[in-house]
Amino acid sequence: MRFPEEMALIIVLSNLETTNAYKIGSDLTAILFNQKYELAKLRTVASIDTKIYASYAGEYELAPGFTITVSQEKEKLMAQATGQGKFEIYPETETKFFYKVVDAQISFIKNDKSEVSHLILYQNGQEITVKRIK
Repeated sequence: MRFPEEMALIIVLSNLETTNAYKIGSDLTAILFNQKYELAKLRTVASIDTKIYASYAGEYELAPGFTITVSQEKEKLMAQATGQGKFEIYPETETKFFYKVVDAQISFIKNDKSEVSHLILYQNGQEITVKRIK
């Protein structure tokens, strides 16, 4: 980001595809101009029974042709969006999980039969309901 009148330049470099360079640049700009910005929340991995992971495994449709596949790999819960890498998601509570590679969180929502019917994806200030299709 260039600010010629202020003689300022912000450059964010990353060797990780998942880094939100725009968000980092925006936050640095806010700091530079003494504006409001939000720090990422420090999240703690909770100790939960990993047997529950099997109930979360499945396919969730974000948009036609774009899904999030959740799978259990031994003691880990993994999530992979169409065309993206597979990453571990870490439990914050029994139903709320977070990524370490990007500032995003997932909440698994159960229906009245205690079955996971959908998830909610929290990312970039958005809260997106994603229906389970498998």
